[in-house]
Amino acid sequence: MSISSKKARKIFYIILASFFSVLIIAAVIFGVFTYIEYKNMLAYQQQVIEANKEYEAANFDDPNLNYIKAPEKDKVKPGEELSFEVLYKNTGLVDADDLKILVAIPENLEVVETSLKDYSYKVENDSIIFSIGSL
Repeated sequence: MSISSKKARKIFYIILASFFSVLIIAAVIFGVFTYIEYKNMLAYQQQVIEANKEYEAANFDDPNLNYIKAPEKDKVKPGEELSFEVLYKNTGLVDADDLKILVAIPENLEVVETSLKDYSYKVENDSIIFSIGSL
């Protein structure tokens, strides 16, 4: 049984059209998946860029991490000692070099320097300047 040349040509064109149709559909599906992946990647990169804007430098702005813990007293007797605690943390992505923290000393108080023996500091006017170094 032989197939006529016309019939063979028709079958060839149908197979060729089917092949190219499948090829076009595959290209469209691949393009859609690529576009969706690109869109997700771009959105993620934008989130990272926005998050990094806040932390491109040393950052001590968080009041929950950087504050002075003072005693809860309204009045103090002469000669009575008060303890203040200085808390600090760099939440940025970059080290703070040669960091210095200035703490104002409330009026009518003076620094008991023996309590600061473990720290590098300088008392100047009505404040203490702590030299922390890199953080």
